[in-house]
Amino acid sequence: MSSRRQSSNAPGLSSNSRRDTHPKIRCKCEKDVVVRIVIQGPNLGCNIYGCPLWPDTHCDLFKWFNDNNEVEDCQMKMLEKDTIILELEYEQKI
Repeated sequence: MSSRRQSSNAPGLSSNSRRDTHPKIRCKCEKDVVVRIVIQGPNLGCNIYGCPLWPDTHCDLFKWFNDNNEVEDCQMKMLEKDTIILELEYEQKI
């Protein structure tokens, strides 16, 4: 079983919806950001912050996630755990 659940929202990006408690980054939609993983192209494997409603919104939040920062690395791990929890909670509601 993979420790990272991914669902593709658009070509070239994988998205994990996360409850974001550490970097208090919010988009113009007033939603907590999600971390997306580039799955094709020259930035393959890079992580970015983005709007959880994208591509169904005109919100243009885009911020590179710096993997070289130890604090951000820990925050990413926490966000990944939150993602798993949220997805399991969602699956139980279905």
